[in-house]
Amino acid sequence: AESLHRPEEVEPARPLRVALARAFGRSWLEAAMWLSSWDDAWLLLAVEGKIEHDYVKDAFGANEAKAALHTRRRALLAAAPVALVPNAARKGRAELDEWGGCVHPEQLLSSPNRALKAAFVLHSLEAQCTSSGGERGTVAFAKAMGSLLVLPPAHLERRIVGGHGLIAACASGCAASADLDGFESMWVRQALPCPTLKANFQYVRRKYVVELVLVLPPRDASALTGPLRVSWGEAANSEDGAYVQEEVLTLTNEHMQMHELTVDARRRRGGKRRKSGGGDMKEEAMVEEAYNETAAVPLLWLRVDPSLEWACRVAWSGRPREPLWSGMPEGMVRDQLQLDRCV
Repeated sequence: AESLHRPEEVEPARPLRVALARAFGRSWLEAAMWLSSWDDAWLLLAVEGKIEHDYVKDAFGANEAKAALHTRRRALLAAAPVALVPNAARKGRAELDEWGGCVHPEQLLSSPNRALKAAFVLHSLEAQCTSSGGERGTVAFAKAMGSLLVLPPAHLERRIVGGHGLIAACASGCAASADLDGFESMWVRQALPCPTLKANFQYVRRKYVVELVLVLPPRDASALTGPLRVSWGEAANSEDGAYVQEEVLTLTNEHMQMHELTVDARRRRGGKRRKSGGGDMKEEAMVEEAYNETAAVPLLWLRVDPSLEWACRVAWSGRPREPLWSGMPEGMVRDQLQLDRCV
């Protein structure tokens, strides 16, 4: 709906309702969360942002919540770099010098850039837990958030009184692919700019494989310290016009790396063996999934970080001398417009 109308035109009272939700959330958090140091004041801003996001999702729907998250990320990418813990920032001395060598708690809580970054850092932390740890990571994140309360639920072992403790508790439910120590260093304690992830792909039709090339950002920017989610749509005779597939990639330390994604909307479900009346083993007929034979290629679109789990730019770059690497092929664009309702 946001592509046609601004949110306040769909619901005139929406800005006021969201502001009230954030204000009530802050008043509740100041009484419910007792932090050990003002260096962890960013946690208050982070949980405020999560309350606002969950309220928009509950009151206006998941699509509106994702659109609001996209707006927040776009504002964060355009903002000046800021450290969530300015006293520990190596490159954040400019902010400290501006305020006379230290930052007052009220300045921490009233910084727009810090509020944007804090909310997105907590969102990224939750995404890393769910992407790398699955159900175990989801449970670990929920327990860590509950342990921030002054009176945590009885089944939790101990309270968490700072950002370091929260991240350490989440690490217990994450796989080795998520480097939460590096995440805390780069995204919480340093004033590094948001990274730009360069990507390109070619679709090998003969093998039904997408070769996705990723170029990681330089060392002077924040890094992606955890798994990266990629999704794509495959042509099909379904109501929505596409099968949406998803895969979580484990990034390596290489500056340029290639990942292969298996794309084949004509794949068959595995047949099960059963006994016939005479006792002989016979294989059931293979059931073929619905597939749109009119599509030139089964791949309709490809998205990097579709759930907006990272505060990063994704720049699609082509290779002019190699037509296969020049971006999305014309046939794929045509099939997407023709077959997929959600473009």
